Amino acid sequence: MLTKIQNNLCAIECPTLILWGDQDSWFPACHGEKLHQNIRNSRFQLLQNCYHDALTGASEVVKAEMIKFLQDTNFC
Repeated sequence: MLTKIQNNLCAIECPTLILWGDQDSWFPACHGEKLHQNIRNSRFQLLQNCYHDALTGASEVVKAEMIKFLQDTNFC
């Protein structure tokens, strides 16, 4: 199933924000970079001092990045 998902990432056409914690012990940042490389029109942002659940540890940073992304892509 994972291979099928990975093979279809290039079909995603909408602007996509990929936020990744630099301290994620479950999945290293290279996984997020790979997503970014395979999703056209994506933005990859590595969040400093954040773990796997960046929203819990850095909610203000996540919120700010989401707002900036939405403004930059004219979604709000």
